Amino acid sequence: RLSLLQRCIGYLEKQTEKSFDILVINNGCEDGTKEWLRSQKELLHIDQYPNVGCAGGIYLGMEYAYNHKYEWMWLMDDDGIPDTNQLQNLLIGAKNLDAHYVNSLVCDIDDKEHLSFGLISNGKLITSREEAQLEDTIPNAINPWNGTLIHRYVMEKIGLVKKEMMFWGEEEEYFFRARQKGIIAYTVTNAI
Repeated sequence: RLSLLQRCIGYLEKQTEKSFDILVINNGCEDGTKEWLRSQKELLHIDQYPNVGCAGGIYLGMEYAYNHKYEWMWLMDDDGIPDTNQLQNLLIGAKNLDAHYVNSLVCDIDDKEHLSFGLISNGKLITSREEAQLEDTIPNAINPWNGTLIHRYVMEKIGLVKKEMMFWGEEEEYFFRARQKGIIAYTVTNAI
């Protein structure tokens, strides 16, 4: 989805935190994405054919980040639009919490006052940004792969996402696997 990818990368390039590389996993796109990526010298990219779903793309990205000794990996799909301070706020939130697994607050693209998916906290469904931001962080309630920041410690402790879970909730399985090992995932509510 070339136009979505170009928009996402445009927002990544506007981040207040500048010390990161952008790796794109081209998961079988044949809409000009491959050619466009080859023309973008500042981007890292891997072409993967055929499309093996989000799980396969995330697995390959995690594997690359882990093998290349990155400390943090920030994940999102091509349709994500991070606020300019999202990465900075995630890093600050992780440091303040001494956390290794944090996520942004995922707001509706057309109405940033409402959450795209909602979050369940203390048995209650949170659907508005205002309600979510009553707290700085929400433990054990995240919308994975939508601005998810994972430290390499998590990968060392529980491994990579299960790539064979093509279109079968690999993000939830990873979240619960981390939780079983005592790794708390937090939503950082000022990271949008």
